[in-house]
Amino acid sequence: MPGRRLKNPYVGFRSEQATISALSSYASIVKIPLEEDYGSDLICTIVEEKGKFLIPSSPFLIQVKCNDSNQKKIINYNSSDAIDWFLSINIPFYISLVYFKKNPRVDIYTTIEKIPLQYNCKRDKITNITLFRGNSHSDNKTWDWNGDIWLGKPIISIPFDKIILIK
Repeated sequence: MPGRRLKNPYVGFRSEQATISALSSYASIVKIPLEEDYGSDLICTIVEEKGKFLIPSSPFLIQVKCNDSNQKKIINYNSSDAIDWFLSINIPFYISLVYFKKNPRVDIYTTIEKIPLQYNCKRDKITNITLFRGNSHSDNKTWDWNGDIWLGKPIISIPFDKIILIK
């Protein structure tokens, strides 16, 4: 987000490193340099072992956030350019929430729920997309036509004691 930086800029960098360490056993990961970061922090490709070779398949993007404050609201896209960018991503896009303080872990969430919004004939009426951690309190929907996307439960949760963090 232009015009501001976290009080402790290293929290973001530490969160990215924790996510890289957590996923490095499953994927080849390239960190997007800060000056090239337009909305995702990591470009990843699942790797499969075949004999003595690693075979790449299934690329995906990850946006990393520290969530030690345990907020429900994770990301807000509130400009037409940001909404168009988010809805036009044509490979899987995941959110990594990193917790350092209480129950240290890396939680990975999918944004598959954005697909109905991508193909919605009312897409031009969406002026705001907000990603929330957890489920909707009202009716357990995962998305609505107003652009609220509830990420549900993490698809994977990796405790810090199960990964090696690079210091």
